[in-house]
Amino acid sequence: MKKTLPFFCALLCAGALVSCSTQMDDMQLSNPTDKIETGNSDSDQFFPVEDDAVALEGTCHQKSMQLLHAGNPEQALSLYDTKITEEQYQEIKDYVDKIVVGMTSQKAIHDCLLTWVYNSIEHTQSDNDPYPVFKNRKGICQGKSNLLKVMLLSQNIPVVSVNGFAWGLGHAWLYTCLDGVWYLSDPTNNFSMPETDPGCNDLQPYFLEWTVYEDDKSLVEYSGNELTLIKVKSGDTKYTVPYSAGGFVLTAFNPESALPENIREVYIGKNIVSLGYQGLIGLKVHGKNIEQVHVDPANPYLEEYEGVVYLKDGDTHMPYYIPDQIKRIVLKPYKIYGKGVVGGHQNVEEIVFPEGVEAITDYAVENCPNLKRIYVPENAVLGKRAFRNVPQDCEVIRQKTETGIPTITVD
Repeated sequence: MKKTLPFFCALLCAGALVSCSTQMDDMQLSNPTDKIETGNSDSDQFFPVEDDAVALEGTCHQKSMQLLHAGNPEQALSLYDTKITEEQYQEIKDYVDKIVVGMTSQKAIHDCLLTWVYNSIEHTQSDNDPYPVFKNRKGICQGKSNLLKVMLLSQNIPVVSVNGFAWGLGHAWLYTCLDGVWYLSDPTNNFSMPETDPGCNDLQPYFLEWTVYEDDKSLVEYSGNELTLIKVKSGDTKYTVPYSAGGFVLTAFNPESALPENIREVYIGKNIVSLGYQGLIGLKVHGKNIEQVHVDPANPYLEEYEGVVYLKDGDTHMPYYIPDQIKRIVLKPYKIYGKGVVGGHQNVEEIVFPEGVEAITDYAVENCPNLKRIYVPENAVLGKRAFRNVPQDCEVIRQKTETGIPTITVD
């Protein structure tokens, strides 16, 4: 399946040496129907089974190399979603054929084209699609990488587009398989190096244009610095996020398209580290039918409290993910709630701030159009704008924590 590369780096910027011909025959997606039959709660049986999959380890670059070596470099002979017509591609190929005439090794062809892009393309903001960069001779890191990719593919050289960070800045570059060896290729800075060069670790891949695994149920890619399940094509009403894909442990569940409408509950095992990156949680946008999310209690990164998912590190009291169809949110106990505890939830009708809360500051709850009741401990201090853009008839109910009997107050 084709996927468009993220372009965030265009906004920010103006392992052992082995053959890269490993086959993909042994790649298997762990079966989502395998269940754990132990435990006391009904949900235990739906968490994924741990298998013998390998965890990605090392630097971002080393993780990327693990994935590339597990696949077939012929997969990197695809344009994927590169925006270019057949006529434009042929024009670039005809031009490249003249530049590299007489060259026989992939390394020599690569080095020639890398230097051509560096010397010929002015480093300035422009269209990132390869043909405009080629015609106008202008582009930044994303455009230069896209053009070099097309030029290399025209010579039947496997190449993978990469987005990530270099020396603290957003950047785009390539991984190229040359004469059986993977290289890091950076046309913006005019250098390349074999994958074992320590300098490769200065560039940190965040996204690879490389399908790790795909079948009729799922699509898995390296996205957001994690091995990520980015598309669910089919699943049961109670959907189990697999433990692994392609022989590697899955560490993120961040769908980039709508989940099948029949899925109502999601079960997350102890392997999942993340539901999204940089605040972009796919379930918020693409899981509109989700009513419940269950997290394996053994998960060291995420936890579930009353149907809401929290991070175990950082802002542990702030909801990390609230299912779209949940109507009653009981928040995790905490002393002071600040801005953005619950925001933009379209279906929630009740929010309960638990016993022990001392203060709820401005904008803790906002933009919840169907909210009917907010339960607050009797002695908690409320900011004047603690609840913003909620219905005028929404009740704020002060609870007597010592008796549990609510007292309604009119504010």
